[in-house]
Amino acid sequence: MSDTVKRILIVDDQDGWLECIAGVLGKIECSVDFAKTFNEAQTKLKNEHFDLSIIDMRLREQDEYDVQGIDLLQWIYNVRKGQPPAIILTGHLDDQSFGQFLK
Repeated sequence: MSDTVKRILIVDDQDGWLECIAGVLGKIECSVDFAKTFNEAQTKLKNEHFDLSIIDMRLREQDEYDVQGIDLLQWIYNVRKGQPPAIILTGHLDDQSFGQFLK
C-alpha cells in the first residue's frame, strides 16, 4: 500500500450500516469518517479532503431542506466537479428513483 492513507466519507443515517461498511474498509487500511445528514456531509466535504464518498441514496432523517443522498451526489458532481468520486448505495431502488439517479 502507498504511504498515503486513503480517506473515505460514509454518509448514512443508520448506525448499523456505518459500522458494517467501516469494518470492511478497516481491513484495507484506510481512514473512515462518517456523516448522517446532507448538511454534515457537505460541511465535511468542504473542509476536509476525501478520496471517496460512499452515500446512502435514501436518508431517513432528512435535513431541514428535505434533501437525500441523491442530492448530495448531484452537489458533488455539479459543484465539486465530481470530487471526491462517489458510490451510491440503496436497498430501495424503484423506477422513479432509478430515473432520478440517471439524470
